[in-house]
Amino acid sequence: MRLLFHCQILKKSRLFVLMKEGGFGHTVTGPDVARRLFPDKRVTFIILSETRRHNRKVSKIWPDLHVIFLPIYSTIYIGNHPFILPNSDRFRKIISHLVIGLINRMINPAAEILFLEDLYERILGQDLLRAAVPHLSLGYRWPMAYFKLQARVKAPKLKVPSKQESVMRTKLKKVRYFAKCKGFCCLYLRQKDAGSKEIASSSRVGSSLENYLTSVEALNQLEYQVLLVGDVSLSRTIRDKFKGMFVDAKSLNVHSDWFHLFAATEADIFIGESGGGIWVPEINEIPMLCVNAFPYYYGLPRAWMFYKMIRDRTNQLVPYHKLFSDHPYDYEFKEMTVCSNTESQIYFAVTCFLEDISRKEGVDSNPSVMNQIPENTWVKQANSRLSPAWLQWYENELNVRTKNTK
Repeated sequence: MRLLFHCQILKKSRLFVLMKEGGFGHTVTGPDVARRLFPDKRVTFIILSETRRHNRKVSKIWPDLHVIFLPIYSTIYIGNHPFILPNSDRFRKIISHLVIGLINRMINPAAEILFLEDLYERILGQDLLRAAVPHLSLGYRWPMAYFKLQARVKAPKLKVPSKQESVMRTKLKKVRYFAKCKGFCCLYLRQKDAGSKEIASSSRVGSSLENYLTSVEALNQLEYQVLLVGDVSLSRTIRDKFKGMFVDAKSLNVHSDWFHLFAATEADIFIGESGGGIWVPEINEIPMLCVNAFPYYYGLPRAWMFYKMIRDRTNQLVPYHKLFSDHPYDYEFKEMTVCSNTESQIYFAVTCFLEDISRKEGVDSNPSVMNQIPENTWVKQANSRLSPAWLQWYENELNVRTKNTK
């Protein structure tokens, strides 16, 4: 078993955390919780990892704990289409018991072993959260406690190995020729599960790449080189149009996994949609604008939030105070329409964000509106900033509606 190749590291560990299931986001938040919750222990984080599901280069970005990906094969691919094999959950349980048995009997009998869900329960049990309401599942509750843990316990930033960083910086400089560049903007676009019947995932699909191009131009004008990551790639036409100031992994001819992690850890600013790719820059405390944010409980520390728009049967905007109070965990919005951000809305959000972060005196986090948001939401517990552009868009449309009814 591959685990034995890490035997010397494993023998020194005092705590093992085993992740049986979960997407990319948990391969980042799980280790971060472990190192902050147990800063004085040698921790090894083990991930049962299916082909194509995880970025296994994540194991290389941690300065203060060990992360190991154990490949498993409960899914097969025909082209780009995944097929889950029968009894895959049972298969995971069997592998998990084998890993635990190997550690207990052969490698490190004295060490403590936790499953990832147990680790998340631990932070809820530390009285870090007043709003851990019982009716919410663990998946909704633990991030609220995680935000408090991050504020209390500081940890080193995540970073790709120096060799990979050097390669990326050299290629980025070469591809932009003589264009001025004062920093990087990581742009994360989520198209995962577009058209899927799984509403909790498909409802978080973002806007098309074309709706971001005017915003990329605005970023370039301020001398930001934009690094595209996520579920979208650049066409040759778009790459040529931006002359090296809007690039993806293919533009540089580099491995997409390394490019994603470099962009997410080294960016000066981050703009992205609601998905797992947002967690790495959040951990590194990179100034962040979240566009197409959804659902309405969603929010992250130090993030500007620009939510999707919800319209009723008459195509009128549903008041945001009602969305926060009555629909914070609603994915379906029956008899209403969930609208991804338009090109003009994204441009308004981005230019407002750039203006806000340029201010030396800081930014008002809209306390009058924030006070209306329920305590048991990520946006409230994270003390996120509601984008002034989002609030202004609401106000402008409501004013137009009022004038038209007179």
